[in-house]
Amino acid sequence: GSPAGGKVEPPKPKTIDDCLSTFETWPSSAPVSAQALAETGFYYLGKDLIVKCFMCDLEVSDWRHGMTALGTHRKRRNDCPIVLA
Repeated sequence: GSPAGGKVEPPKPKTIDDCLSTFETWPSSAPVSAQALAETGFYYLGKDLIVKCFMCDLEVSDWRHGMTALGTHRKRRNDCPIVLA
């Protein structure tokens, strides 16, 4: 019963707090803070700058300075319940 391709993803968070706990190894030099990402439903996949929304499954990895967690989420998946809240 192992996942296809052997790619191990962390169990999917169910709350914002769960999301925040996935950012333990998030690089401090990243252009977006772990707190901001978690508050927008993103959790960290533990590699590079790849995060995923626990509600809509949007994956974002191309973070640059000037981008915001909420703005990027809203632009790419504007029907997600988190960005509508």
